[in-house]
Amino acid sequence: MNKISTAVILAAGKSTRTYPITLDIPKPLLKVLNVPIIHRTLQELEGIVEEVILIVGNKKEMIQDSVGSKFGSIKVKYVEQPQLSGTGSALMQVRDRLKGRFLVLNGDDIYKRSDILEVLQHKYAVLAQKVNDPTRFGVFMVDNSGNLVDLVEKPQQNIGNLVNAGCYLFDDTIFDYELHFSPRGEYEITEYLMELAKDHPVRVVPVQNYWLALGYSWDLLKINQYVLKHDFGDVLHDSTLPEHVHVYEKVRIGKNVSFGKNVHLVGPVVIGDNVTIGNHAYILPMTVLENNVTIEDECLVAESLIMDGSYLHRDAKRRGALVLPKYTISLNA
Repeated sequence: MNKISTAVILAAGKSTRTYPITLDIPKPLLKVLNVPIIHRTLQELEGIVEEVILIVGNKKEMIQDSVGSKFGSIKVKYVEQPQLSGTGSALMQVRDRLKGRFLVLNGDDIYKRSDILEVLQHKYAVLAQKVNDPTRFGVFMVDNSGNLVDLVEKPQQNIGNLVNAGCYLFDDTIFDYELHFSPRGEYEITEYLMELAKDHPVRVVPVQNYWLALGYSWDLLKINQYVLKHDFGDVLHDSTLPEHVHVYEKVRIGKNVSFGKNVHLVGPVVIGDNVTIGNHAYILPMTVLENNVTIEDECLVAESLIMDGSYLHRDAKRRGALVLPKYTISLNA
C-alpha cells in the first residue's frame, strides 16, 4: 500500500494573512532553503504517486510555469477553481477525474515522505500533528483504536492535542456525500472527512517526522530556521570559494556567487544563486539568502531570511528579520 495513482494538491488560495510576502507570489511558491514549497511536496511524492492534480486559482500561471507538466516521474495536471469557496469546493472540481483511492494535500504546507507513507497504510486516513496548545485549532477526537470520532474547533477544555495537518486519504465514494455551507460560508473538506468517519474507520495518523504550516508571513522565517536546524540536507558549494572566505559549520552555496574580501560564513547557512556578498560581511547562523541577493560591504546578517532580489546596503545589520525588496519584517522588534 505504499503507492497510489493520484494526489490532489490544493493551491488556489489568495492568502491575505501572509501579506506582504504573497502580494507578488502565490504561497506555494514561497521557498524553504531556497526550494519552493510546492516543489518540496512533489519531491516527497516522487515514487509514491503517478499523477498530481494541482487545483490552482490565484496567480495560477506562476505555479504552472514553475512546476510544468511533469515533475520527475510525476505527471502534473491543472484544474482551476474559479471561485475560492473552500477546500471542499476545490475537491468537487475534480470529482470526475478521481477513481479509487487518492491523496489530498495542502499546497502551502510541508510534509515528509515517511508520514505520507504511514497515511497510505490505511484505507482511509488523515494526518495529525500533536501540539502544546490545541485551543487555537480544530482538534481530532479518536477512539481506542486511533480512529476519528469527532472534530472540535478551538476547544476550551482538554479533549486531546491532535490537530488537522491537511493530508487526507480518501476514495471516490466521498462524493456520495453532499456538502453544505459551513458557518464561514464555504464548503469544507472536513465535512467529507466527518461524513466518511460515520460510515467507515478513518485512522488519525500522528506526524512522526514533521509538518510545517505557513499561516502568517513571519512563519516563513521560522519554517526556514526549523529546516536549517533539523533537515539541512547536503553541504554543497557550487561556486568557487576564494581563500579569503572563511566558512564554519554547514554552509550550502549556489551558483554564480561572488565574495568580497574577508567574508565570514557561519552555518547553518544556505546561499542561493547569483548572490553578491561584499567585503568584511558576516553571514551568521540560521540565515538563508535566496537568489539575486546583494549584501554590501560590512553587513551583518543573522537568523534571517533575505528573499529573492533583496539588497542590503553597506553596514546594514539584520538579526531575526524577513527581508523583501520593498519590506523588512523583524521578529525582534
